[in-house]
Amino acid sequence: MTVATGTVDVWHAAQWGNPIRVRGGQQVHYTPQRLSEVQSIDLTDALAWRRGQIIFWQKPLSEVIDEVNRYRSGRIVILNPSIRHRLVTGAFDIQQLDHMIDALRLGLGFHATALTPYLILPH
Repeated sequence: MTVATGTVDVWHAAQWGNPIRVRGGQQVHYTPQRLSEVQSIDLTDALAWRRGQIIFWQKPLSEVIDEVNRYRSGRIVILNPSIRHRLVTGAFDIQQLDHMIDALRLGLGFHATALTPYLILPH
């Protein structure tokens, strides 16, 4: 959860008695077990989706793919574990995410097989 302005108290079912306060310019992530620590973030990057973009700064390919899967129909599933940690930096148009996969494939030096328009397998 990202807070752009103001302050929000966040609870997790596993930590119900201990709210975490998240202020504007901060973010917290949910897992099934708990909430992450509060992190300061760059709001311009975090809210780029409002402008039709997603922006990554030195993020592992696995995290980039997880984020991309939120925006496109179908799934991208990394088959080769050795490419999961390759770092990605770039700004990409949400409406053209298949072009992003091509750019990542060329820039990071991996192959990708599209079994259907809805299933892409980087390897």
